[in-house]
Order: sequence, then C-alpha cells, then structure tokens
Amino acid sequence: MAYYIRGIPFDVIHGFSNMIAIVFLFKPLNNVIGEKLYTYQKTD
Repeated sequence: MAYYIRGIPFDVIHGFSNMIAIVFLFKPLNNVIGEKLYTYQKTD
C-alpha cells in the first residue's frame, strides 16, 4: 500500500505536465492532422 501512496506525487505531476502539453500542442497538431486528412481524402 505504501508503494502506491509514494507514487501519487509522480502521478499528479505527470498528469499535470500532460495537460499542459496538450494545451500547447492541440491546435498545431490538429491543424497538421487536418491538412493531412484533407490531402489524403482529396486524392480518393
């Protein structure tokens, strides 16, 4: 049980850093993926 409790701070920091990364990277990645989808759908 103590093993799991010791991991909680890491889990919180990891989750928070993932949230920050998504906030900054969502728009650029969404644009790139959207352009690629448009390109590949157009060639069908």
